[in-house]
Amino acid sequence: MGGCDSKEKEAPQKRQDKVMAGPRTASEQLRQVPAKSALKKSVVDGRAPLVVLDFDLTLTVVHCGRMKLDSEGVQRLGAGEIFDQPPGRLRSIRNFITDLYTELRATVIILTLNRVDVVATCLTMAGLNPYITEVIHCSPGRKGSKMRQLIEQYVPSLTIFADDDSRNIADVHAILPDITILHVEGSTGLQPAQMEWLYYAAKGDLATYTSLQGTV
Repeated sequence: MGGCDSKEKEAPQKRQDKVMAGPRTASEQLRQVPAKSALKKSVVDGRAPLVVLDFDLTLTVVHCGRMKLDSEGVQRLGAGEIFDQPPGRLRSIRNFITDLYTELRATVIILTLNRVDVVATCLTMAGLNPYITEVIHCSPGRKGSKMRQLIEQYVPSLTIFADDDSRNIADVHAILPDITILHVEGSTGLQPAQMEWLYYAAKGDLATYTSLQGTV
């Protein structure tokens, strides 16, 4: 498993600056379906938040699965092409994932239709593996049922799900209508403002995110 460079925790003002720097239009892409659980504190009675992320075109900016890349193929392509478009995005992804893990004690799981070994290789190249609890392969049309199993397994304080595929969004929402869901529209993967929104959702503090956006 690959490590990533350690980073100092940012002061609250630094985090506010990152929020304010996000594009105003990002809020139009965010779908909260309805987030009753997001009103809770991030850690309740020792239970941590559960953050489940799709891989292709959610964490990445290319679809490794559709490109039929194996582990050697993604190594040849490189972390820059897979994650870092536009330049600086990979750093944002690292900050986002490590903040979930270190600051919120979140359980972070990758739920993917892609091969586990391919995803694990990409995460290692990006320095994200130490902060990911599991990488789980899921068959098409089964993300909703798998999400329900994960909630039963981890008994989280709250649950977040993010995916670029509207079919997966609909599948999860049909089975779990009360969790917080982000539809990552388009083919650019998660962008900094969306990562910030997810962070505050996992923290159970979307009110603060909204208030900070209002100051831009």
